[in-house]
Amino acid sequence: LIDEFEEEIKCMSGKCMDIGCGPGDITKDILLPALDAKAVITGTDISESMITHAKKVYGDEIRLNFDILDIETKELPKKYISQYNHAFTFHVLHWCQDIRQAIENIYQLLRTGGTVLALTVASHDVFDILHKLSQDVRYKSYIK
Repeated sequence: LIDEFEEEIKCMSGKCMDIGCGPGDITKDILLPALDAKAVITGTDISESMITHAKKVYGDEIRLNFDILDIETKELPKKYISQYNHAFTFHVLHWCQDIRQAIENIYQLLRTGGTVLALTVASHDVFDILHKLSQDVRYKSYIK
C-alpha cells in the first residue's frame, strides 16, 4: 500500500497518527521513512504492552512517539481532537467491534482537510467459517 501511494505519502508532513501500530516496527521502519522529512508520527495502540515495547525499542527517534489509544472509545481524549493532518491504519479496522465509532474518532482527530489511508480486510473465507461457527451452540459463546 505504501508503494502504491508513494507519491502522495512522500508529500505528507505535519502531525500523523498510525492507529493500531502494535510493536511500532511498521511505523518506524516503513511509514516514517516514506513520509516527508518534516512529518512526525504518533503511533497508537489499544495494547499497553505493545506501546511499552514500542517506546522502549524506538523511544529515541525524534519524529516518533507512542501512546495508548482505544480507537473505539466513546469519548476521544481532547488531546487528540483536530490535532492530526494525516491518519494511517493498516489491518486494524476489521478487528473493531464498533467500526462506526472508530471511523467517527478518526474523523474527529483529523484537522480540516486531513487525510486517511486505511487498509483492511474486506472479505475472506475465514469470515464465512466464523459466521457458521457462531451459529453452532458449541462455539457461539466464543464468537461475538
